[in-house]
Amino acid sequence: SHTAWVGDRRTMGNLCFGASASDATTDKQETSNLKNPAAAEPHTELGKREHAHAHKDKHGQLVSDGDGHRVFDNAYYAAREEAEAKAQLMHKESAAADAAYKSGAKGDAHKHSVASKQHRHDMEQANLRAAAMILEPQGWKTSRKLDLHGLHVKEAEHAVEDFLKAYTSGVVEIVTGAGHHSKGGESHAKIKPAIESLLKNHKIRHELEHGAGAFKCHL
Repeated sequence: SHTAWVGDRRTMGNLCFGASASDATTDKQETSNLKNPAAAEPHTELGKREHAHAHKDKHGQLVSDGDGHRVFDNAYYAAREEAEAKAQLMHKESAAADAAYKSGAKGDAHKHSVASKQHRHDMEQANLRAAAMILEPQGWKTSRKLDLHGLHVKEAEHAVEDFLKAYTSGVVEIVTGAGHHSKGGESHAKIKPAIESLLKNHKIRHELEHGAGAFKCHL
């Protein structure tokens, strides 16, 4: 696995992610989402799980015995938890910078601002590591299949963009999940509607399959 910084974007192989893990939201929304992963991403809402209480489903995916949620390696959850902690520190330092600036303590304001930027960088790196753990083992360049479980919405969108660029014809499959395990039910799923919108914008003919948990795309 390898990562690199290019300007304000990060690259992972051919997959490219935007400037922030939640770059489509305001800072206030981003803080809320990172404090509560369920609000940001339905696939990661339950946090760390023990593989001892998991089994493979009919699709060969590791899921929890209790509720059927997808289970990932503990290193993945550790990276997401690190990103959440860095996000909280980032906003704490940002608030301190604002307060210092308003009080006229420009030196302190600068110090807190620098610290906030460092925490943002660390947050983005942790989220990038988590996304890499999901995407790199899949072999999507040759499999014609991309599974988005475990990704944040913006990560999933960028991954799909690069996935579609890898193929010029034929049929490919994008697994989003049906949203059964999203907080609030299928109507509150985030990734599935985001990817459907992306496919429509690209005018890619598609239909749902596998119990509405995946898109079959005709290129």
